[in-house]
Amino acid sequence: MSASGASSSGIGAATLSYRPDIDGLRALAVLAVVGFHAFPGYFPGGFLGVDVFFVISGYLITALLVREHAHTGRINLRDFYARRVRRLFPALLLVVLATVVCGAWLLFAHEFARIAKHVWASLFFVENLLLASESGYFDVSAYEKPLLHFWSLAVEEQFYIIWPLAIIALAASRRYVPLAVGAIIAGSLGVTLLGGFSEAWLFYSPLTRAWELGIGALLACWHAGYMEDSPQPQKSASTIVSLVALIALAAVILRASGRMSHPGLITLVPVLATASLIATGPAAFANRKLLSLKPAVWVGLISYPLYLWHWPLLSYLAIVSEEERGPMQLRLLAVATALLLSVGTYLIVERPVRTRLPKGRAVIGLIGGALCIALVVGAALIWRPADSDRVQAIAQEQLEGVAWRWKENDVCREEQGTDYSGFCIQNRPGKPEILLFGNSYVNHLFPGLQQHAEFGRSTIAGFGTCEVSRTFPAIHSDCDHQWKMLRTLDSGSLVLVSNQWPLFDDSGVMSDLQEGDPGAAEDYPGVAAYGEALASQIDRIAKFGHTVVILGPKPELGYDMADCYSRPLAPAKRDCRVPAAEYRAAAAPTNAILQDIAASYANVYLFDLAAVFCTAQTCDFRSPEGYPLLRDANGHLSELGSRLVAGRLNVWMRQKNIALP
Repeated sequence: MSASGASSSGIGAATLSYRPDIDGLRALAVLAVVGFHAFPGYFPGGFLGVDVFFVISGYLITALLVREHAHTGRINLRDFYARRVRRLFPALLLVVLATVVCGAWLLFAHEFARIAKHVWASLFFVENLLLASESGYFDVSAYEKPLLHFWSLAVEEQFYIIWPLAIIALAASRRYVPLAVGAIIAGSLGVTLLGGFSEAWLFYSPLTRAWELGIGALLACWHAGYMEDSPQPQKSASTIVSLVALIALAAVILRASGRMSHPGLITLVPVLATASLIATGPAAFANRKLLSLKPAVWVGLISYPLYLWHWPLLSYLAIVSEEERGPMQLRLLAVATALLLSVGTYLIVERPVRTRLPKGRAVIGLIGGALCIALVVGAALIWRPADSDRVQAIAQEQLEGVAWRWKENDVCREEQGTDYSGFCIQNRPGKPEILLFGNSYVNHLFPGLQQHAEFGRSTIAGFGTCEVSRTFPAIHSDCDHQWKMLRTLDSGSLVLVSNQWPLFDDSGVMSDLQEGDPGAAEDYPGVAAYGEALASQIDRIAKFGHTVVILGPKPELGYDMADCYSRPLAPAKRDCRVPAAEYRAAAAPTNAILQDIAASYANVYLFDLAAVFCTAQTCDFRSPEGYPLLRDANGHLSELGSRLVAGRLNVWMRQKNIALP
């Protein structure tokens, strides 16, 4: 969001004259973002509204800085940062505090612990870096992060920290400022288009967003007379440019797709359209007749608190609702509530703090408030009262999701010496006697095995990053470390093999791929190709002569296990059960592949993992006491589920006369 309500038109003043059309641009941007979050089907490109804000921020902040330098010969950093605090913090602290209070009431313990990290990251403007680091296979849905939208504020604040210092260093020679801005734009855009970032770092990194802020900054240099040879647009040209730019901006908001690489080439449309609208000036037709309309200007004035309020409301609605985002009527109500809260925040909090309170006291109080909230959230993590309901309390202990404790440890790193240790886990020093071969769906067996009276006597190790068939192009499987460990095992070792096995439809195509996934039609193997590839890999494992146990597929809920437990404002959404017949039919092709493979070797066995959870009629992922046997939306076993599977696996191995190492 833009951090200043001012805008520019004159040259040589320390302050900027007000441009209502820029507030109209803010209104368009914030309504696009809110529309995308609440009604993505109607505003598929609304996420590009954030890019409009970046251009506006780059323009306004640079215009303020260069005009202050031109007027006074210096830039007062203390005043600059004090203005930013007074502009950003009043609404920010109110929204963060409200989000924390609601979270303490609505969220399970593991969810509140997760949000605490985001509170700290939001208050210290590093939310974008936290989100990028969290992104990955185990990450939770965006709607489960009520402060996710603070990432854009973090990007802007990182810009505000660096950019004034750059202006001070360059402003002595006017021509160096636009040259430096141009270099930043070129470098950042090049990194964005050619840098090879992961999807998360591409989206959240300040390096890939700097060019958007830079284009606004370059425009401010032009308006401030730092680019003297640049032609000024004629009135007729300004009218045409403003209309075309506004139409392009509206079109991309209504037609762009979230599947497009962003930021990328598509991002040029809102960025250049915004820059064009600002460049043509307040007298241009579209700016004067459309963007300067009083309703648009008013929404622009409350755009900052509206941006802050809308997402936590929609996020908590999604968390407590049975539907993915909540019913349409409740989403409309959430947006209306956000509008009312935004008006109240602007009139009662923002404006009085900026205009009535003494500047020094306001800044000290706001910074002190941020630190207090950070401390209170930390204390709440330590002293949050335990749930009086034993089932709910144990459920919260088991629902760990991304906070899973059993995925890595120092013992494995020291013993195996692997460079990548994100899923390297071992229960004691020494050569492994039981090897977990596969990905996270074999890693989740570790706590149950190492706590089991018989399995726990053996040295157990795993490196859960391998898709066993090695045929999935969308999964960056790292099987080399497992093969290295496999080759070092002594004779008579036990190899447990598991994955989240794919399911196939009647035509032999993977049925659990999302529609539109890259390569869904051609890159992913069909049932025959997958069977051949998996058989080849198991053949290699079997030839080492160890005992190999494949754990077959289990039913998948397709939703978070937490949905099966009630919250203060909502009963349980689901019952965590799957019809057994439905599962057996879906898993039949995969089970047939695994049965054929196991039947081909004397030392390869197939353990029916589904039998642990399924009767003839129903598969249930809650224990008889009501405790969760899964820990997250991806279907990984909880610690209790892992113990249950280890116990059943031990009984089955005794029945099959399979000796433990």
